[in-house]
Amino acid sequence: MLLKTIKLPKEKYRNIIFSSDGRLFASNGLNEIIVWDLYGNQQLNQFNANKYYFSHMVFSNHGKYIILVDSHETLVLYDLISSKEILSFQEKNIFDVAINSRLGLMAVSNSINNKIKLWEIKLNKEFGIFEDYQHSKSTVNFSPNGKILVSGDYLSGTVGLLNVASGKLTYLLKEIHSNGDLVFSPDGQIIAGESYCRDSVVLFDINSGNKLQVLEEKDNFHNAEITCIAFSSDSKLVASGSYDHTIRLWNVDTGKQIKIIEGHKTTIFNLLFIDKDRTLVSASADKTLCFWQI
Repeated sequence: MLLKTIKLPKEKYRNIIFSSDGRLFASNGLNEIIVWDLYGNQQLNQFNANKYYFSHMVFSNHGKYIILVDSHETLVLYDLISSKEILSFQEKNIFDVAINSRLGLMAVSNSINNKIKLWEIKLNKEFGIFEDYQHSKSTVNFSPNGKILVSGDYLSGTVGLLNVASGKLTYLLKEIHSNGDLVFSPDGQIIAGESYCRDSVVLFDINSGNKLQVLEEKDNFHNAEITCIAFSSDSKLVASGSYDHTIRLWNVDTGKQIKIIEGHKTTIFNLLFIDKDRTLVSASADKTLCFWQI
């Protein structure tokens, strides 16, 4: 059931991200990013890129920081409480960025030189570089405890789980799309991604690298590519959004589809469980946020 809808101004909306703690969302306009209170729909911060546009925006895992990358290839980390700049540097060919505020580390993947650079936030210096096992870099993400970094290789179509402390490759996952959403469960035990055909979700065990489930319903699955994936806070449910304008809700243990949520007019950008998993928030290219009762 649809509980409420928030309509965003057209000029302030090209994409939306949520903070994992469920308090904030950020909207990306042409050359500005606005941070909002999700519950009160109040504008909290505004960051301007002047003559450049923003290509990336990423919240830290506790909603303390936001990373912004502009078209001039400048990466800036801001403190969301004080709105102060914590660090900034220029990095060419940035493909993706991830941050784990618990460890104070940031990962920056390069689309050209086959490297992932780790950056220590407090010291504002390079911590290490991963460059051994892949041919090209795409999506990166930290596990909740920050001990594992997941990285997709667009050319080989594989996904690697990397040990952050040692820099070693732990597991190489196949049958998972390397250039899509790569999402850890909140308990840190499962990673979810799009299947290679991109119309279903595949789940892998972090500790063994084994495939656990393929979330798909025969004759009733997404009929277009999946665009976003989200876990419930207890790691028992998965929501998937798609270019087909629908949201599917899945049981992690059984792999069965629980329900289909319809109502958006176009592509689903992002998903977030809130209110102790009683509500699912969806962001769409139709410039709305919808709050759904689960």
